Formats: sequence, structure tokens, C-alpha cells
Amino acid sequence: MTIATIPKHSLLSKQGLRGALQGGEFSFQTLQDLRMEFYLLRKRWSNKLNPWCRSKIRQLSQMDNVRLHWGCGSRILDGWINLDAFPAPGIDFTMDLRGRLPFRDNSVQFVFTEHVLEHISYDAGCKVLGEFYRVLQPGGVARIIVPDLKSFCESYLNSDQDFFRKVGVAGPNTAAGMNSLFYGHFHRYIYDFDALKASLEKGGFELIEPSSHLGSSYPELLLDTDSVERELASLYVEARK
Repeated sequence: MTIATIPKHSLLSKQGLRGALQGGEFSFQTLQDLRMEFYLLRKRWSNKLNPWCRSKIRQLSQMDNVRLHWGCGSRILDGWINLDAFPAPGIDFTMDLRGRLPFRDNSVQFVFTEHVLEHISYDAGCKVLGEFYRVLQPGGVARIIVPDLKSFCESYLNSDQDFFRKVGVAGPNTAAGMNSLFYGHFHRYIYDFDALKASLEKGGFELIEPSSHLGSSYPELLLDTDSVERELASLYVEARK
């Protein structure tokens, strides 16, 4: 295997992979990243070559007034197009979530995504948000929920071990909780409001507002997971095209 075989938009940097190769050993995280990249590479090629996938992409590209659940996991929303990288019952289509969405420009009413964007790199995340902007209709809204860096930092500075316990990243101390946030759960980038707003602006959005747990102004987007853990740990943002 050579560095050239890694997709150019890989989660792994060339420098990081080169260092691992030269060192003669891979960390567990590096091996997990490689496994994920190879899976997503197969997925991209399958979507290009498999007749069923090509037919499904054509079908999706002809739809209007779409409600898109991006990165749905096992949570399937009725009346929405549920996309994820991994197959599961009820998912409409699987794809590399960093890629071009299979919808026409201005064909999507709403986008909902919850605790997914933080699992891809900053640069790939900006491209994803640009895709949200492309496919949304004028006046369409994206509701984006991610871990809230500000809440974690404030709790760390206040030595609030109870916060870390409630949000499920408890360790022997608050430092362990912060390290779990950044290095655990396959996280790649943790946002505060300003960082997410800047990424949305790079994607083309201008109308960007902070929101709150189950606080959307749009009844269609009152979809947040209703749990204390998510409410405490999450940043809620809505962006309108």
C-alpha cells in the first residue's frame, strides 16, 4: 500500500500516514480510520457502478420538497429521506456523507442532522454545509445539532464533574472528560457557535441563528432527541437559505 492509494479527501493526512508507515506501526485509531476509508471507498464505487444505486440516485435527483435526515443512523423519520453511511432497516440510501448529495439544486425543504457533523473533518464539514445550501430551496432551513464546545469548556473550568457524568463522558477527572470529547467517539472537530457559523458562511449561508433544545421555530424541525444528556451537551443552530 502506498500513500497514493488513500483517497485525496481521506480523514487521514498524508503526513500522518507517512509517519505511521515510517515508524513501522499503526495506532488503533489509524487502523480504524483506514478501515473506514476503505469502506467508504467501496461505497462510493458501488454507488457509481451498481445499477440499483444508480437508479436510486436518479430517483432522488427527481424529487422536490425533500425533507432530508442526514446521518440518520438507526433513527428513521417518517416522511423524510434518511441518509447514512451504513445500511440499516428503513434507511433510504447509503453513501459517503462527505460527498455530493443526490438531489437537485433547490429541491430540499428541510435538513435535519443531529450529532453527526462532528465525526468528519473541518474541511469536509464545510463542503457538507455547502451541499446543504446547494440543495435547499430558497427559504429552506437546516437544523444542525453537534456537541457544544463552550458548554464542555465552561464545565471543565468550573470543575463540574457532574456535567461530564450526565453527558456520558465521565472519567476520573474533568480533564479525562475533555479528552474523551476530543479523542473519543470518532470525533474529528468540535464546534462552538462561532466556529459553526463561520463554516455555514463558507457554505453560502447568511441567515444563521442559535437555537435551543426542542426550540425550533419550524414545527417540522421539532425532532431533537429528548434526553438530558443531549440537551446539556448540544449546540443547536438553524441556518436558512
